[in-house]
Amino acid sequence: MTPTPAAGDCLDARATLEEPVEQARSRYQHLAGKVHDIFVRHLEKSGWPPAGGLANVDLFDQLIAPKLLESGRRVALFLVDALRYELGVALEKQLSEDGQAELRTALAQLPSIPPVGIASLLPEAGQSLMLKRSDKGDIVPMLGDVLVVNVNQRMDVLRKRYGQRLAEMPLRNFIRSKNSIPQQRGAAGRCREGPELGRCLRPNPVRR
Repeated sequence: MTPTPAAGDCLDARATLEEPVEQARSRYQHLAGKVHDIFVRHLEKSGWPPAGGLANVDLFDQLIAPKLLESGRRVALFLVDALRYELGVALEKQLSEDGQAELRTALAQLPSIPPVGIASLLPEAGQSLMLKRSDKGDIVPMLGDVLVVNVNQRMDVLRKRYGQRLAEMPLRNFIRSKNSIPQQRGAAGRCREGPELGRCLRPNPVRR
């Protein structure tokens, strides 16, 4: 008996799906365009960020800095580029399996490009973050009169503020490390920035 061929053996999937794929893309572009236009109109009318929400530029000063003032407090700060909200929801769900976790939203700094977004998470960004144009026309974030375009510049801001309490390592080393978080007079913490670089803040040491 000759076996009946599968549908996939008879049909050219690329040719068959080309038309519905194009239709789906066209409808998505149309819908996204309508949403974009509505968002821009509200943005022009009300400004950004909306009143009452937590802005990224205030996140460090409101949520991180107070904890670093507590004696013996261990703080881990993860700065992850392109961590979308739904990924944050999934991460919160996983963390909740091992302990208490809370999901809070913050409003991104515009324009929402990585150099601006990460710079907006630095201390006192709400008061000092400014955006300028480089000679090449690129948007350049500054904290006061200090450039904070790359990782080293951003870490220099934290070093000047926290001194020896700031420690750092590549994220890949942290993931592969089998050692526990280092202890220094009773307190330590870790932070990460981006897919490759890890950053760490040590809170105030325990006073004896």
